[in-house]
Amino acid sequence: MLGGMFRGAWSIGYEILRLVLRRPVFGVMVVPIDGDGRLVLMRRRDTGTWGLPGGMAEWGERVEETAARELREETGYCVRRVGRLVGVYSDPARDPRMHSICAVLEAEVEPTADTPLNPLETIEVRAFALDALPAELAFDTLRIVDDWRARKPAVVA
Repeated sequence: MLGGMFRGAWSIGYEILRLVLRRPVFGVMVVPIDGDGRLVLMRRRDTGTWGLPGGMAEWGERVEETAARELREETGYCVRRVGRLVGVYSDPARDPRMHSICAVLEAEVEPTADTPLNPLETIEVRAFALDALPAELAFDTLRIVDDWRARKPAVVA
């Protein structure tokens, strides 16, 4: 009897691990535009490059809640208004760390007072004019910003 229970528990545990480890993770990114029409970017601690704020959704969180939380944690800005869906990016090669599917939202943002940044993720935060973006952009940041500017369809590879 114990052997059957062990096999049953193992098969459930194995299925959970298979689902977690063999499936893409779901994340949310923000194209944050401040009151002066500038793009707010964060310099990533892991690569030293500039990128859009974003991260993985937590259990029970809606997409717009994930966007607001990640924006606040990584930039110290808050969402004034969520705009359109920029795109859903799912190319397995878009992020060299893992296969992630990412929903990208545009948002009007403003700085907040006394919001500590996550020092494990963010080195620096700066707002850039759209015609003066830094050359060192992380992962597919440039593609996402270009798609946002061109108002491309919402589902992209």
